[in-house]
Amino acid sequence: MEPGESPIRVLLCDDHEIPRRAIAANLALEENIEVVAQAADGAEAVELTKKLLPDVVVMDLHMPVMGGLEATARIRAEQPGVKVLVLTMSDERSDVLGAMAEGVSGYIVKDDPAEEFVRAVRLVARGGSYVSPRPNLRRNDPKPWDSFTDRDREILRMVAEGRGDKEIGEAVYLAERTVKHRLGEMRRALGAENRTHLAVLAIKQKILRLPDD
Repeated sequence: MEPGESPIRVLLCDDHEIPRRAIAANLALEENIEVVAQAADGAEAVELTKKLLPDVVVMDLHMPVMGGLEATARIRAEQPGVKVLVLTMSDERSDVLGAMAEGVSGYIVKDDPAEEFVRAVRLVARGGSYVSPRPNLRRNDPKPWDSFTDRDREILRMVAEGRGDKEIGEAVYLAERTVKHRLGEMRRALGAENRTHLAVLAIKQKILRLPDD
């Protein structure tokens, strides 16, 4: 670690204590990574993230009380500067797509090599993205927008029509705040700078089709 460089602050969230502690012990061997807390479920991770503001939350997907995807959505909405790295036993593409849709920065499987996990933590802490090197995940890498729902596409259509968040919310039966949150997630997924740019990119990626398409 360079003089004056702050360590990467990590919060671990996994409902299985033994592997969670093993991961913490491995990270403790890295001189510029600090595990600041451990959570046993998603709800605890949300609260600890709010309190401690770690650089990276390492998140399991399948947990009691609150699952990893819901916890990730809460964290990304409330602390958008915090990066989320999914660490799970699942290498199902549907899980990858669901995680990407919630704005995670990386996805790694628990029995991937330990050095890959450390590399993933460092990469997402620097603002990069990471997907496990497993061939079944790397092949035809999923796009973050692959799992946009029909409701998401309807929201995008109304954005392209110039409608405001309140009007959109009334049309799709969502609170205005929820519409704002979902639009923020979609902007991050597409790398859009603003609402107009979001609509343009949605059309370009054929997420949103014009009437003549």
